[in-house]
Amino acid sequence: MSRTALLVDTDPVQRPTTARLLLSLGYRVIVASTFADARRYLLATESLALLIADVRLGEFNGLHLAF
Repeated sequence: MSRTALLVDTDPVQRPTTARLLLSLGYRVIVASTFADARRYLLATESLALLIADVRLGEFNGLHLAF
């Protein structure tokens, strides 16, 4: 059973680097670049092993997603 990680990063340069690292660690990686996209995924899934999010996501932040 694969573990799923949600990566929420607004930086288009950093996002692929972090995704590759997670893939190398054995995660199935879902990538989002906005709070809204990440929230939609979180509401639609029942299983998530790891959430990595930017501190700032527009008017929201990564802690809003965690809650």
